Amino acid sequence: MRLAVVEPASQGGLLHYAVQLADGLAGAGHDVNLLVPAGNELSGHHAGPAQMREVLTPQSPPAGSALSELRFVRRARVASRLLRSWGRVNWELRRGRYDAVILTSDIDLWPVAAAVLLITLRRGKMRVAGICHSVRPLNRWSGEDLYIDSPVLNGLLQRLYPR
Repeated sequence: MRLAVVEPASQGGLLHYAVQLADGLAGAGHDVNLLVPAGNELSGHHAGPAQMREVLTPQSPPAGSALSELRFVRRARVASRLLRSWGRVNWELRRGRYDAVILTSDIDLWPVAAAVLLITLRRGKMRVAGICHSVRPLNRWSGEDLYIDSPVLNGLLQRLYPR
């Protein structure tokens, strides 16, 4: 099968998980493209059988940099990166003629959930699978709540998961 494994994180456990999954599938004889951000922490170090394609937008400057101090600027940069990355994912999947795509990233932000829903709506014969690390989006921000309570995100996820 011709497969795409998509991970928009530039570093950390999800990136490493996606690389190992892609290499395992390629080692089993599948033609696998791993779509990841440019300049990710494994750039130049990946020697596995999957083809790493660094086509997604890199993450914003790390915390502590001058631009990360302004919340509005930081949020705008993250939103811009998400839109560019997921737009590129949609474009790559349309032109790549994949039999299936495996999405390994969390979909706990509504722009990401909307982009993934768009992938399922425009997939044609391509199968779409998502590694669901947490069905209910966890609250990574302030507050006492364990889960995010967003009507927009919850509505998108209710449409997305059955697809």
